[in-house]
Amino acid sequence: MQTNQTGRSPMPDSDGTIKWGDLLSSRRRALIAMVLLENSGGDPIDVGELATEVARLESQTQGPVDKKSRQSVYTTSTQYHLPKLDSANVINYDSTTVAPGEHLRRYYAFAVLLPGSEIESRPLSP
Repeated sequence: MQTNQTGRSPMPDSDGTIKWGDLLSSRRRALIAMVLLENSGGDPIDVGELATEVARLESQTQGPVDKKSRQSVYTTSTQYHLPKLDSANVINYDSTTVAPGEHLRRYYAFAVLLPGSEIESRPLSP
């Protein structure tokens, strides 16, 4: 079984498959994937920048994001969402940056197509 940048194996079942249902249960994780696909160009982006963009999407504003919203996204993302996505090779995460992982596009496609999803499909670069 392959490992990601942190040396951990993907979130495997006993047969090595990824538990997509658990990963797809959070709107914030889907927004993280969308921001990464739209803004990274395949390159790592700063965790703070990612948190700001996710907070902007959650608050549905084009202007500055308030500090409390940004901090909430940053805290839950670094403590919970980013490690979970990293363990499934959806992203590659270290303590300061996030980059696309092997399963990012597949994860985003599932998140958009999930019945009841509030995530709108957007054209993404190849």
